Amino acid sequence: MKCIDRKYSALAPWDQSLYSYEFEQFESIPTKTNFNFIHILPDPIVYELLDDLVVFQVEFPNCLIGGDASKIDVFKYDKKVKKIITNCPFSVEYFNNYFQYDKLIFGFSPFNPKYIPIHSKKCYDVYHTGHAHNSIIYNTFSIMEKFNSCFVCADYGTHRQIGYKEKLELNSKSKISIIHGLLKWPDQFKAGAAKFSTHGVFELVQNHGMVPQIKTRLFEAAASKSLVLCLQDPWNMIESYFKPDVDFIYWTNEKDLEEKINYILNHYDDYQPMIENAYNTLMNNFTTEHFFNQYLKNL
Repeated sequence: MKCIDRKYSALAPWDQSLYSYEFEQFESIPTKTNFNFIHILPDPIVYELLDDLVVFQVEFPNCLIGGDASKIDVFKYDKKVKKIITNCPFSVEYFNNYFQYDKLIFGFSPFNPKYIPIHSKKCYDVYHTGHAHNSIIYNTFSIMEKFNSCFVCADYGTHRQIGYKEKLELNSKSKISIIHGLLKWPDQFKAGAAKFSTHGVFELVQNHGMVPQIKTRLFEAAASKSLVLCLQDPWNMIESYFKPDVDFIYWTNEKDLEEKINYILNHYDDYQPMIENAYNTLMNNFTTEHFFNQYLKNL
C-alpha cells in the first residue's frame, strides 16, 4: 500500500481531521496486493496520474450532485479504482446494484489513537464543531449559548479555524458534545438528486432538505470522553457504530435538547458509565489500526 502525497490534498486549511489518520504508518506492513490509497480529499490530478486506486470517500452522497466535492467524480475513473470505502451504506447498496459489482464497501471514519487528548477537568458544559452557515442545527445554537459553551467552527463561535489537537483538547474539556449526522441540502442541489431517484437517500431529499453524513465529530467526542448528544433523524446512521442509551443519547428538538442538557449537567456523574462505554466502543472497533486491518490489509 502506498498513500498519496499530501501535496495533492484539496482540503481547506482548517479541515485537518483527515490528515490525522496518518495511514502512512501502515505502509511498511505487507498487504495482499499493491495499491495506491487515497484517504484525503485529493486534487483531481491524482486520478489522472495513478492506477490501482483504493479510495476512502467520506463525502458520499453529497459529492455526487453538489458542492466542491462533486468536481471529483470517482466513477469517472472507475477502471482505475479497485475499491471505494465509504461511510454511507445507502451509496454502497445503490451503486453496487447499479454497476453490478461489489467495489463499494461500507466503512467508518477511524480515529488515530495518537491524538487521544488528555482527559482533563471539564471546563465547558457543551461543545459543538462544524460549519455554522449550513448547519442543520443552526437554530439550536441559541440554546447551547445559554450554557458555558464551546463552539469550534470555521465561520462562527468561540474558537475559529484552530488546529486539530487544540480542537480535541477543547472537546475533552467539555461535558457534553452536541452532534448530528446530517448535511443540509441547498435547494439548488435538489434537482441533481433526480437522476438518483431510487437512491435510498436522494428519494428523501425533497421532503427533508438534508442527507445523512456521519462526520469525524462523533468519533472525536467519544475519544475525548465527552457525552454524546446526537440529533435523531430519519436515518440514524450513528447506530451503525454506537448504541443509543448505552453509548450516547438522542435529542429531537430545541426544547428536548435544552431539557436534556439541564438534566445531564445536574446528574453528570450518573453518565460516566455511558461516556466510558462510548470510549471503549471506539477504541475496540474504530481506530485507524482497525480500519487498516479490516479494509486494507487483505485487499
